[in-house]
Amino acid sequence: MKVIIDTNVVVSAALKDRMPEEVILFVVGQEDFEWIDSSAIVEEYNEVLGREKFGLPVEVLRKWGEMFEQLTTMLDVEIEVDFPRETAKT
Repeated sequence: MKVIIDTNVVVSAALKDRMPEEVILFVVGQEDFEWIDSSAIVEEYNEVLGREKFGLPVEVLRKWGEMFEQLTTMLDVEIEVDFPRETAKT
């Protein structure tokens, strides 16, 4: 089964360093599961994790960067999807 892990789950795992991280490690530890991503997804992971409001140390950011490189399968995605955001009605 191919699995894409939402950025919110990655952020929770990096911040809490417990249960969400265990879930991610469970996924990558299963022969039947494959954590897939794309360059855009990894860019989003890194951008969000690097936000000042989270205050993650460089060592933690480096650890997660290494996890993305070593534990994921990068797919070459050539499709661009435009999801227009709904604006609030006034």
